[in-house]
Amino acid sequence: MAIIRERSRPGVHARSEYESLGRGGGLCLSILNIIFAILFGLLVLFLGSSLFDIGEQLLYTSILWHCLNQGLKVRMGSSLLSSNEEDEP
Repeated sequence: MAIIRERSRPGVHARSEYESLGRGGGLCLSILNIIFAILFGLLVLFLGSSLFDIGEQLLYTSILWHCLNQGLKVRMGSSLLSSNEEDEP
């Protein structure tokens, strides 16, 4: 009889535990969203700057190797350091 009374009264709604927890779900999701945005933003800054530094180091390394090879070619001759396609006929 209690179930029938509860359903017959449209103005009164009994909240379940799931519904009461669902009210704070939007706030919880927005907080998690902000945390992940900050976390991934810091991750992008750190990894992006690291990759940029590595790229610069590789650029300087390739320039250094080029200068070193040119210097050795001048001193020792081109046959020691050059490949087959760079050999002069």
